[in-house]
Amino acid sequence: MTIQQLLTTYQTQAKPHYQQFFQFWTQEFQKTGPVTSKLIEKFIDLYPRGKQFRGALSVLGYQLSGGNDLDQMYKASITLELLETSVLIEDDIFDKDEIRRGVPTIHKQWEQELTDLDPALQQEMARNMAIITVTNGYYLATHALSRTTLPPQRIQQALEFYSYSVVLT
Repeated sequence: MTIQQLLTTYQTQAKPHYQQFFQFWTQEFQKTGPVTSKLIEKFIDLYPRGKQFRGALSVLGYQLSGGNDLDQMYKASITLELLETSVLIEDDIFDKDEIRRGVPTIHKQWEQELTDLDPALQQEMARNMAIITVTNGYYLATHALSRTTLPPQRIQQALEFYSYSVVLT
């Protein structure tokens, strides 16, 4: 199997899982208002634009170590992709990047929508909305993992590793 085949297989198998996950969260965000709905929409648009390499490697590692509940592992692998998307949004804020994965970065998208504000306030609010998006992404990642039916001890170990890695990052 080539890397391209691995990624294509992963993307195909993971897609229904993250779509179902995002469908749930889109409905939840809609309950809180139009601003938060836009926040999750922007995250959802950016998420699948990446190669999803980390998720694919997690599934491959799971298979190589004898894991056989692939359905649950695909659900769990979303955690890594949510984390990666969040880290990249945060990196774009710090570096003041304008393009990510072929589209304007999240903070630039918010700047484009907040045109009725003073330019300095516009940039500050856009940055703040992007930071809120990052924070939500980190929590969405832990939620994705906690909703699997993998063995509780493994979920606990993964959450500990996830938290440790986020802090170090």
